[in-house]
Amino acid sequence: MLLRSLFEWWPHCALTINDGAEGDTAIATAHYIPIPAHTPLILCESNGRPLFRLLVKDAANETESQLLSDFVPPWVTDVVERRQLPKFTKMPFFLLPHPSLNVKAPKKDRLSATEMLQVRKVMEHVYEKVLNANEGNNALSSPGQGNEAQLMSSGLSLGAVHTKLELYCNDQKLEPDMDLRTVKHFVWKQGGDLLLYYKALK
Repeated sequence: MLLRSLFEWWPHCALTINDGAEGDTAIATAHYIPIPAHTPLILCESNGRPLFRLLVKDAANETESQLLSDFVPPWVTDVVERRQLPKFTKMPFFLLPHPSLNVKAPKKDRLSATEMLQVRKVMEHVYEKVLNANEGNNALSSPGQGNEAQLMSSGLSLGAVHTKLELYCNDQKLEPDMDLRTVKHFVWKQGGDLLLYYKALK
């Protein structure tokens, strides 16, 4: 919703719709609350380096419109032009007991999940399956290749899962509302699969 509102002034957001009147157009954000025209919009690289800055109203200008066409990634145009939600990629990661637990030869589970999965869901999986707190729920399904597993949406409602265990990456405690992509770019900060460590609270 907010993404499409940010690009309301961009001509690429004008969609031709078939509502019985040929040539009628509608703004992609027509049914959303408009934001102030002086709102700043900054496009950055994945490492945070700014590429282009403008006010949202300036997207209607020819120069700024062309620059947006050059810098806006395809997944944004899918949303603002075609009203298609982005398809998030899968992110592999390893789940291990925290070193402070002194577990000898720990089992190294390689999992994968959508990059937008919240840390809370990983914590729920640990609580259900790894710590055997609830054996009746299955949070994993095997993809049929090697030791890799697919992390699925858990049906268990554990609003207080953060009171039962903690999850760490690079010695930093992770907040339950963080997603895996945020952990990858701002906590892990390196290539290769994520290493996540769990620690049960007494």
